[in-house]
Amino acid sequence: MIFAICILITFLGILATSAAKSAKASLTVLSVVTFLNLVAVGFGIIHYWDENQNLYFWSNYFVSDATSRTFLILINLVMVGFTPYAINRVRTNQLAAKQFDLFVRMVLIFFLLCLVVLFSNNVILMWAALEGTTLAVVPLIYHQRGQASFRASWKYLIYSTVGLSLTFLGFIFLAQAMQQQAGEGAVTFFFNEISQLNLQRSIWSELGILFVVLGLCSKLGLAPLYSWLPETYDHAPPSITGLLAGVQFNCTVLMLFRFVPVLSRVEGGLLQTLLIAIGLVSILVAGINIVITKNYKKLIAYASINHAGIIAIGLGAGKSAYYGVILYVLSNALVKAILFFTSGNIKARYGTKDMSRLQGLIKDMPYSGLSFMIGIFALLGFAPFGSFIGELMILSRLMEAGNWLVFIALGFLIVMIFVATGRSVFPMIWGQPQLEPHQRSESILSLAPNLFFLMCLLSLGIYIPTMGNRVLLEVARVLGGP
Repeated sequence: MIFAICILITFLGILATSAAKSAKASLTVLSVVTFLNLVAVGFGIIHYWDENQNLYFWSNYFVSDATSRTFLILINLVMVGFTPYAINRVRTNQLAAKQFDLFVRMVLIFFLLCLVVLFSNNVILMWAALEGTTLAVVPLIYHQRGQASFRASWKYLIYSTVGLSLTFLGFIFLAQAMQQQAGEGAVTFFFNEISQLNLQRSIWSELGILFVVLGLCSKLGLAPLYSWLPETYDHAPPSITGLLAGVQFNCTVLMLFRFVPVLSRVEGGLLQTLLIAIGLVSILVAGINIVITKNYKKLIAYASINHAGIIAIGLGAGKSAYYGVILYVLSNALVKAILFFTSGNIKARYGTKDMSRLQGLIKDMPYSGLSFMIGIFALLGFAPFGSFIGELMILSRLMEAGNWLVFIALGFLIVMIFVATGRSVFPMIWGQPQLEPHQRSESILSLAPNLFFLMCLLSLGIYIPTMGNRVLLEVARVLGGP
């Protein structure tokens, strides 16, 4: 079983880091664990993949279905890109190499907890594992020390804990709704059993929906509790920002995916209104900050809020938009990994995150500059990337459902962000280089992840294999799509 093998490999890697006495040994452990997990996932896809098969195991606490397997592939792809980037940073940065055995151990603990989130069939277990990823990543945010990193790590911890506490409060309200409707024995925290209860609308179920959605949206960096995300993404090491944006973000999205079909059967109108309202406000906040920010890493962070807002609107739109949401989620993870890893290369070369001081990346750093440019195109939803198709399907569903005000508002905000991002970023890429670089060459290890992610990203936009398409359709069907 893929899940058990990945858990075992990662757990053994954690134990191995305890014996590692040098950065080189820790890097070896990280590389081996990443490779073996990728092999295990690939072997499972080839020999055991069935997009319609749901396997419940370990006393029903875990489930392997199309959704969990899709996200398993995604987070493993991000880890494959993370590993060579981390190796390169250790080789070129003495600060990054300090206590690297602890760094790798916490990364593997973080990844192990993410695996538990992906396969959890129990609400409380999934919530606890997601909170565990928060605790595991805090010291990683603070890895390079400094007052700004310290402040960012504490802000991240406080906001994440508040968001997940709101979610837990929502669980309590939903349990009260179950108890009132069917009696005390009907209370369950297993997703497959909750979906069979056919909960009726009540004040407790409405409060449950409100707090679960607000809590998970806060964890995604959506309004109103969004201010932790730009600061955390800015001050965390680029490799950790990539994990936050490409792995933990998607674990939270998966938890939201688990709740959407359950909550939509209770009160679909309230869920739709909440998700669309939160999405629109978040995109507006992101757009305003993209206009005024001068920091390219913060700009990508605000673009992440924009992406999360579009995902929320797509989930609120429902039906045929669900397939577009899934494409958008997958593309979004790869785009953010490309941009945050590339931003780390730029910062290492020039020692600044100020966009106004940077010009001519495409000339001075041709490979990183090209990666950054393509990443920005994908970020803005250009064809032929999967994000373009995802946005198109979400907008199409809004038109089909007659949500013209939401369609017009979303279209306007997308155009505003497109113009603001292009105005800020494109002068960085073109023009004549002005700053003297701190580093003279681009390492192949720092470029390999971007090439790998770009290939995956183009595949999502140009050609999805038949088996992969069937899996995505199954995930959309589980969410409630046609």
